[in-house]
Amino acid sequence: MTIDSAVAQLLSLDPKETTVSGSGGSSFSSTSKITTKLGDGTEKQFFMKTGSGKEASVMFEGKKLSTTRSNG
Repeated sequence: MTIDSAVAQLLSLDPKETTVSGSGGSSFSSTSKITTKLGDGTEKQFFMKTGSGKEASVMFEGKKLSTTRSNG
């Protein structure tokens, strides 16, 4: 799977050095693992959760609010 150009740009990743693979999910989302090789040769990994539809929107908003309250 190739990385979306907007995600690569946001994270300053070279798409040629980056792979994306499925890494599970839930009833409202999918999780992807992003693996990239940095300019110095080291490897870095990111995890990205995505979803669509009203159910995902509600769940992500709830997660955002709970994280903000527990960290703020």
